[in-house]
Amino acid sequence: MQSFIPALYLKSTSIGLKLVFTLFMVAFILNSPILRIRGASVEGMNGLTQSEVEQTKRVAELPEGANLIRTNLEETSRNLVTLPWIKSAKASKTLMGRVIFKVVPLTPVAHLRYPSGDFEVDAEKVAIRPYNSNRPLPEIDSVEDPKVLQGKAVELNGLDGGILIWTKHSSFGPVKVNKIFVDAEHNLCLNMSDTVSVQLGTESDLVEKLGKLQNIYSLRPDIGADLQSIVLKSTSFVSGEPRIGGKVGTGSSHASNLSSPSSQSQLNE
Repeated sequence: MQSFIPALYLKSTSIGLKLVFTLFMVAFILNSPILRIRGASVEGMNGLTQSEVEQTKRVAELPEGANLIRTNLEETSRNLVTLPWIKSAKASKTLMGRVIFKVVPLTPVAHLRYPSGDFEVDAEKVAIRPYNSNRPLPEIDSVEDPKVLQGKAVELNGLDGGILIWTKHSSFGPVKVNKIFVDAEHNLCLNMSDTVSVQLGTESDLVEKLGKLQNIYSLRPDIGADLQSIVLKSTSFVSGEPRIGGKVGTGSSHASNLSSPSSQSQLNE
């Protein structure tokens, strides 16, 4: 019995010392100058406006001298993503006590123009910022006036198709798309660099229609000399409207043949 009491005492003392040591280490870690934040910076802000850069830096600010362990860097990263021009953000720490937030901005792919405003939109239709003519972008012109909220996806029929064209189908051989219109019935119309107007109808079967248009320009890269418009609202039939008097520098005989069955069969090959 006598030998048991000292052993129990020693065990209790050992546990107590370990607890004290643990508490000491925790206090040291939470208050150590080695783990104090010595500033924060943001990387990856290329393409942002000066105002956006300043706002992003303000959101990423951390209290100077705060403990690196106690500070919730994930919360700051989430706050950065709430900015309408930031897609993602991730924090990393350096050995010198600095925190680096690496952000990925949203990338505008088109200028959405509508009756009450202009906005830059990304590939997911998110409205990034009001359009700035000093930063030109491919244009999608809508007759409809959608509700546009900065940082949110724009709900507009025809916008998906317009973005698809600008990002993947904007060239047809030497001929380029100049502008895209979306009318009140959500039909897409392309203004081409050869001054041809291509009426694509709605977004239904859009990829197939664009493939058909690609075939037309492959067979007739100079078709703009003869046609002022191509109607491609269905993949099963394509029609064209001839230029009156032909293109400048060409004879009017071309236009007179475009309404013939043989010309129409070429468009539908």
